[in-house]
Amino acid sequence: MVDDIPSPRSRLLTFLVLTLPWISCGSAPEDKPDPAVEQHYRENEQMRLERLAKSQNFQRILLDMDKAVSEFVNNTRRDDNEQAQRKLKAWTNWLATNVPRYRKELRLLLQDQESSRARQIAAAALGFDAGTDKNRVTLSALVMALETESVPEVKTNIYTGLGIYASPLTPTEKLFDLVLDTREPLSVRQSASWALLRIQIAGADPKGFARTWGLLLEGEPYKKDPMLAVNALQGLGLLRDPAQLMIIVPYLSDPPPYLQEAACVALGRLGNRKAAQYLLPLFGNAERNVSVKLFARKALQALAGDGVDHEYDWKSWAKEFYLEGTPETGFQPSKKKRPDQSLKEDKEPL
Repeated sequence: MVDDIPSPRSRLLTFLVLTLPWISCGSAPEDKPDPAVEQHYRENEQMRLERLAKSQNFQRILLDMDKAVSEFVNNTRRDDNEQAQRKLKAWTNWLATNVPRYRKELRLLLQDQESSRARQIAAAALGFDAGTDKNRVTLSALVMALETESVPEVKTNIYTGLGIYASPLTPTEKLFDLVLDTREPLSVRQSASWALLRIQIAGADPKGFARTWGLLLEGEPYKKDPMLAVNALQGLGLLRDPAQLMIIVPYLSDPPPYLQEAACVALGRLGNRKAAQYLLPLFGNAERNVSVKLFARKALQALAGDGVDHEYDWKSWAKEFYLEGTPETGFQPSKKKRPDQSLKEDKEPL
């Protein structure tokens, strides 16, 4: 009887023999992928690749924007150079086309505390978003960035961006204070003064400009930073206020020609005919710069009005403004009254 009882080993073999046919003939349930999961994965992967490509492309674009802004700044004041103006137009068009495409990324870079260089590039480039910034989101971003920015190079470019943007709605109170604050780095003050000038030209409320420009010009001209002085002279002239005459006059005799030229332009815009007695000495032999003489002539033309132009004939100009004297001795109002002396002394500026 004991021999009839299967051993454990024989029982296992019997089980395998009986079950193998069922295992081999049967099929296990297939683990089919979920189409929705696969689609989600593909979409995420595509987005990841697009973000990566865009990120790499954006870095290249950022470097191009940096170069373009530098070219813009370098050529913007060279209005007498035809090649420079062609470059300026080309880079301006390129920036005006590409900055709006990346405005969101550039705005985010303004908040990037890890890279001041990135903030610096973004700040200046965003100025070219003015044409498409319908709700002035970019303008607000630039203004807000000034509240927290402490790196001078970035602050300089934020003001450059505000100047390029040139919106008459830009808050100017802090810019007025900063331009006059001698504790600020000179580069920051220069950039802020240029921004103020551009904002003024765009039609900002004139309140505050006369005081700021006047304080910048107050004192000895030779002690002033040339860029600050030129911007202030231009801004003061644009106010077209005859009462500003004697603030500008000292800069006619300052040696750097560009300061003399800026002073001539400002006096021509003021419309104060009394400026003629200070402009005429520039026609003398002491002034050797022909460009300064040309600017003085244009200023006299603006003051005389009615298309009057006596070219470089100082005697005819003196007669025009009823002055006596010479370029060497200076000019004074003639003691004789001319028939139209009772008319308005200061003509309207052109």
